[in-house]
Amino acid sequence: MTKRQRSSIEGWVVVTMTALLVLYPLSAGPAVWLCVNLPQRYVLPALDVSCAVYAPLDWVFAHSRMTDEAWNRYIDFWDST
Repeated sequence: MTKRQRSSIEGWVVVTMTALLVLYPLSAGPAVWLCVNLPQRYVLPALDVSCAVYAPLDWVFAHSRMTDEAWNRYIDFWDST
């Protein structure tokens, strides 16, 4: 592998990881909206999945008052729409 190819791969890895770190927390809002607006028969399975998927974010944000407040406001925004 040439230096140019390796540099290109490293660049894509950085872009992908950055996108995931930004999009993962932002996807929690639409997940909440889906759970609120799904028909009743789908709500329980959807809540089980979303609790498992977003549990790491809840843990991280619960350990800082400032981030916890911001996280709760973001989720409440999606919950109320």
